[in-house]
Amino acid sequence: MSEQLKPTATVLVVEDDDAVRGGLFWALNGYYNVIQASARDEAVEVINRDRVDVVVSDLHLPPHAEDLSEGLAIIETARRLQPPVPVVVITGSSSKNAGVEAVKRGAYGFFQKPIDTGELLLIVNQAARLRRLE
Repeated sequence: MSEQLKPTATVLVVEDDDAVRGGLFWALNGYYNVIQASARDEAVEVINRDRVDVVVSDLHLPPHAEDLSEGLAIIETARRLQPPVPVVVITGSSSKNAGVEAVKRGAYGFFQKPIDTGELLLIVNQAARLRRLE
């Protein structure tokens, strides 16, 4: 990779499903430095420890995968940083309420699975540019 094409932004992917997390990693890896986490506690540790420019996170995460609490906690953690880290939410839930609640809590964007990687790259790129500007 030439100097001009090296990834400059870091994206944290938070997903408990190994296959989905791996797919997101490979979709983003050529464009960004990608860090992976499989649960809220691991993600919060990374957000507080490392420079993260964008978070891409599932809403339904263990140990409370039946509700949105774990995913919403990641949004709240990222929003507390100065400047706030944009969070792009992904979910397999067919309920639009999940997306509305995530956006109300400050999510930058919302996608339902299966994810169109072209659309995901576009929104992550916009979020990373916003983070750099802030």
